[in-house]
Amino acid sequence: DALIINYNKQALLELQSDNIQASKDLFTRAQKLLKYSSPNSSILLKSMTLNNIANLCLKQNDIAKALSYLSDAEKVSLEGSKTNLAVTYINLSAFLSMTSKNLEAIQYLLKAVKFLREAPNLTKNVITALVIGLHNLSQAYLETGNKNDGVGYCKESWELALQHYGPDHYFTQKIFQNLND
Repeated sequence: DALIINYNKQALLELQSDNIQASKDLFTRAQKLLKYSSPNSSILLKSMTLNNIANLCLKQNDIAKALSYLSDAEKVSLEGSKTNLAVTYINLSAFLSMTSKNLEAIQYLLKAVKFLREAPNLTKNVITALVIGLHNLSQAYLETGNKNDGVGYCKESWELALQHYGPDHYFTQKIFQNLND
């Protein structure tokens, strides 16, 4: 299980550095190991890997393939925790927003935010997902012309980021900038 997580982390780092082939190779290794993962973590690891591969597809401008991976991740996540499903919904909504399907994106984001707020443990990962989900929700509302909800969710996202990350963190500053635009 640790190796699958490590391959995913390394693949994301390679992707951030635009090393597409290295990222692909690491995701392939992670996928091959999924069949050996422990029953307790199998759903989480498969969903995480599929979500991350979707981001690779996006980097390659292959939106159709990215949506296919996210659809697979959603199916897998339905069997697991709602927190994991929320992350898939946030990723799926980002792709929908990119294709100007903001009303659909809002529906996924509302579900994601609900699931994250209900999470039994507010871990760093859950808080990060909630900050991103709230911020993306605000942007989707603003894109549809709904300024009241857009500003409200942006403010909530900023307050959460400020509380958990402080004023100098990238998320806090980015959201503050959007709040004041």
